[in-house]
Amino acid sequence: MFLSLYIASVQSRGLKIVIFTSKFLSYSETFIYRQIQYLAENHEVKVICTEIFNQEYFPFSNVDTLEYDYSKPCFLGKVLINKIYFNKSFSKNLNRIIESFKPDIIHCHYGINALIFSHNMQLSNIPVFVTFHGYDASRLLDSSRLYRSRLRRLFRKKNVFPIAVSKKIKQNLEKNRIYSRNTKVRYLGIDVGYFTPSERNIKDLIFIQVSRFVEKKGHIYTLKAFSKYIKESNNTEAKLLFIGDGKLMDESKKLSIELNINNQVEFLGKQSQEGIKKHLNDASIYVQHSVTDASGDMEGLPIAIMEAMSMQLPILSTRHSGIPEIVEEGVNGYLSTERNVDEFAQKMKLISTWSRLRINREKVKSDFDSHKNFMLLESEYYQTIG
Repeated sequence: MFLSLYIASVQSRGLKIVIFTSKFLSYSETFIYRQIQYLAENHEVKVICTEIFNQEYFPFSNVDTLEYDYSKPCFLGKVLINKIYFNKSFSKNLNRIIESFKPDIIHCHYGINALIFSHNMQLSNIPVFVTFHGYDASRLLDSSRLYRSRLRRLFRKKNVFPIAVSKKIKQNLEKNRIYSRNTKVRYLGIDVGYFTPSERNIKDLIFIQVSRFVEKKGHIYTLKAFSKYIKESNNTEAKLLFIGDGKLMDESKKLSIELNINNQVEFLGKQSQEGIKKHLNDASIYVQHSVTDASGDMEGLPIAIMEAMSMQLPILSTRHSGIPEIVEEGVNGYLSTERNVDEFAQKMKLISTWSRLRINREKVKSDFDSHKNFMLLESEYYQTIG
């Protein structure tokens, strides 16, 4: 009886939610920002972070920044795990905020941030949600036994509710014996209403990729495959557009010149959501040759693929991480083996004749609508507060 009354009272006033992430926010983490915006409409949300980035893109008023020295040396293990330690000042300030705010729910983004949080706070019985996005359930798992053992310990807590952004991420955790009966797969999703196609203004064949220029996004393989496709099809009118920036952008530009395809490749740099939507609307095919990088880092399930499918674009990608969970071979597009340039080029030729696919948008509306998935998360918050 008391529990029912308590839950009813919480529902009537809305929840008090703490979101913890180390950086608020990297440019590519719009999915976290959208989640915070949704929750803040009906609940009191406080963000706790250690560094603030890109405030002009991600404005939010209720943010507390706590100093945390990531470079501190530690005897606990490898470099990545040296980031996890008890810091007296950080812990004192963190617990002061928690005691004052009195949250109903704590939600940590990325496994390593959950460990930082749990090492510096008495979690008591507050439900703690932990979302695993990609590198925290791939590269970090492979690089440190200590990281794995600490996650196992965290997962044994009854008030911890792990979330994997794809089935593959959940499998990676369980393969390493990091298991909890509370673990669920929850796709992040996108704003399907915003990414709605309109009449296409350009009739040329345009391949497009939207992503940071980092190794796991596979730009060099896309460029090599595009070069091969142009030579074999003799299609001198086709275009390849890249949206995004990053440390490998100059290397990719140089490669396009070496391959003598720079006249058909455009590097558009960082774009606004409006700019991304416009270029997706005018494109023909979405391409992304995702790979597991040299450090073992993997994708979760790329948001850009969801956005492209919502715009009805056919998809050419790889059998990598969670991508086969959204792209079915021969139905929504084609999938290639990682780093197989010949196969990717051949499927670039096959998919070049495809037109827009209404089924791609329907699939995103069904399974990857962020509004629906945020509602599911909100429902799970309420289920756990007892």
